[in-house]
Amino acid sequence: MAFVFSNIVYSFEIPYPLETELVEERTEGEQIIVQNYSSLLNQSNILQFYQNSLDRQGWEEIEGFALEGIDSIPEARIYGFSRGEEALILEFSPFSLGDMVFYTIKAGPMAKIFASGGFGEQIEDEIIQSGEDVDSINGIPIYPDAIKIFQRKTGLGLKTGYKTNDSIEQVKEFYQEKFLEFGWKLSHTRNVKEEGFCDHGISDKCKQGSLEGVEVEGIALEFQRGIKKCSVAILNFVDASYPVVDIEAFSMQKKTIIAMSYDEKK
Repeated sequence: MAFVFSNIVYSFEIPYPLETELVEERTEGEQIIVQNYSSLLNQSNILQFYQNSLDRQGWEEIEGFALEGIDSIPEARIYGFSRGEEALILEFSPFSLGDMVFYTIKAGPMAKIFASGGFGEQIEDEIIQSGEDVDSINGIPIYPDAIKIFQRKTGLGLKTGYKTNDSIEQVKEFYQEKFLEFGWKLSHTRNVKEEGFCDHGISDKCKQGSLEGVEVEGIALEFQRGIKKCSVAILNFVDASYPVVDIEAFSMQKKTIIAMSYDEKK
């Protein structure tokens, strides 16, 4: 596989292990290659494969770079490798589907890779350590056993995403009851039909365009308490709209997605 970066040609093969499938390949800008994989191997075996294979090709693991689990997303693991002025990032998705593990390889010139934000500091700083965690805000009910998939601080508050195996109706009934118990008023309800998943702002993949065209349907609830507002969109993917090759869409295919936006300022 040959990658052309500026006037220099880097020619190397990005290996991948057995029981693993390359499901998507794309470029970011003109100099970064991104490959998404699905695998029946576990994360530890996949990591060991890349550590051994890349070592034989002259790559070195970047000391102090690895991110191995964070409180809100313990499955998130990211590793970095370098060879001269090149960098390669191995990022495991926190999502899985049965025994299927998903991961991404990003390779290119080191300066371009780090400038793209495709490494551990982005997840740690922007998604998890983004100020107050919505789980700790008094009076915001969190759906039982829901798995957090996204969090980002905004100018007004926080955006947070969860997934659950329960139905839209079950989630709606929970929030309608619990928000009222916590002193909120239901100010507006609307049906969500064939809206873009990215309109709800709970995935960094939307910046890359890989979830463009994915549609959702469900219901949106808006609550108010004084100057504070909290909207909760309870969503399913429209089956025909998501690209199977996208790892994030594929992993949430049969889930109910909860997109919560909390605003504490006027």
